[in-house]
Amino acid sequence: MPLLSTFGAASVKGFGGGLGPTVIDPVFGSVLADKTISNQTNSGLNVVATNDNTKFLATWYNSSTYYYRGCVITIAANGDISFGSVSNLTYNRYKSDARNAGLIWDSASGAAIMMSYTNYGDVKPTRVTYSGTSISVATSGSTMYDSSNNNSHPQPISSAPNIIYNSDDNVYFNLAILYNQLRVMPFTVSGSNFSYGTQRGTSITAKYGNAETVWVGGSLDKLISASTGYSSGSGQYWNTYGISGYSGGTDGTWTNHTAGSNYNGTGTSNTRPAVLYHPENNQVFLISRHSSGTRPMNVQIGTPTSTGISSFGSLFYMNESDPTSTPSSQYSAYYGGYYDPIAKAIIILVYTSQYGTKLMQIVTSGNDVSEIIEIGSMGNASPLGEGGSQGANGYGYSASLVYDSVHDRQLLFYSKVYDPTTFVNYKLEVRSVTGRIG
Repeated sequence: MPLLSTFGAASVKGFGGGLGPTVIDPVFGSVLADKTISNQTNSGLNVVATNDNTKFLATWYNSSTYYYRGCVITIAANGDISFGSVSNLTYNRYKSDARNAGLIWDSASGAAIMMSYTNYGDVKPTRVTYSGTSISVATSGSTMYDSSNNNSHPQPISSAPNIIYNSDDNVYFNLAILYNQLRVMPFTVSGSNFSYGTQRGTSITAKYGNAETVWVGGSLDKLISASTGYSSGSGQYWNTYGISGYSGGTDGTWTNHTAGSNYNGTGTSNTRPAVLYHPENNQVFLISRHSSGTRPMNVQIGTPTSTGISSFGSLFYMNESDPTSTPSSQYSAYYGGYYDPIAKAIIILVYTSQYGTKLMQIVTSGNDVSEIIEIGSMGNASPLGEGGSQGANGYGYSASLVYDSVHDRQLLFYSKVYDPTTFVNYKLEVRSVTGRIG
C-alpha cells in the first residue's frame, strides 16, 4: 500500500541536523461525491473493492421495501467518483433485524459474498457481482438453516454484519444467536458453489441481538464478541465480552475461553456494547454506554491472549477535553468504528449532539487512552455499518473504509440523512479520510 511507505518515511529535521519523527495532521477532505438513494430508512452500508481497482460495490438494507440494495462505484482516471444506478438484490421481509448482511469480496470467485434471509427466514450465502455500472445477484447457495422461529431457530445479529472471513483457513463464518449463545456456521466458496460445514456453538454469551464480533487470526485464531446481559432481579443491564478459539480448517470446533465477563466500570447499567481490534498493537477496544446520568460512552483496552484478555487499562470516556472525566453532554454514543491502517489507530464515529456526529481518533499509551482527537464533523451520518464491528476486511471491520490504490488515498463511504426530523432524503457520500499519524 503506497500510503504506508509515503507516510512512514515522513520525518522532520531536529536540532543538530538530525532526523526525528513528525506528526502528520488528519486528512478530512470535502465530500467527493454523493447519491440520493431513497426517502426511506436505509442501514447497514458496506463498501468493498473488487478485482478491478477502479470499481467498488456498495450494499445496504432498505427497511421500507425490505430489500438489500446496492450499486457500483466507479473511480475515473482523474479521481472523480460516480455512483451507478441502485438495484434491488435480495428480499428480506421477515428478518429485518438482519439489516447488515455483510459484504466481503472473494477474489477467487470474482464476486462479493453477503448473507440473504429469504422467504420466511431461509438463511443462505449469496454472490453479488457487477457488469459495467450495474450490480446484480449472481448465485445463492442452498438454505443453510431456517431462522423463522425466533424461539427455537438461530437468529441473525441485529447490531452488526452477519458474516466474517477467516483468511487463515479461507473459510467464511455466518454468525447467529440461539438460546443466548453465539453460533457459527462455516462455509467455503468455490466458483459459483458453496459448501457448508457444521453449525456449532461458541459458548459466548449473546443476548438481545447483540454480538458485535471481531476475528483475531494468526497465532490466536479467536472470535471476540461484545454483548448485553440483563438481570430481572436488579433491573440492571451490563456489558459482557466473550472469547472462543477456533481449531482451524474449514469445519473446525470452538473452545470457549470466556463466555461472558463483565466489562466497563461496575459492570451494571451499561448498554450499546461494541468491540474493535487494533492489529498493530494487538489490542481489543471494548466500548459501551452507561444507561443513566449523562449516559457517557466508555472505552476500555485490553490485550488478547491465548486464553482471554489481559492487562486491561483504566476506564476512559470519549471526551475530547479530558478522556478521564465524564462528558457533560448526554450525547455520546457509538456509531461504528474501524482500524485505520495508515494512521495505525482506532477511529470511531461518535454521536455527539442531536443530529450531529464526529469522527474521533483514540490515541493510546499502552492500554490507556492518552488523547481523543477530532478528525471531522459528519453531520447527521448514519452508523458506520450499523454497528460496524465486523464486516469485510481482514480484521472484520465495517467495509465502508476502502483504499483507492490508483490515487493513493483512503476513502470513507457513509450514508447520511438530510432531513432528520422526518428521516427522508438519504444520501451516500464519500470523503478522503486518514487519522493523525504520529
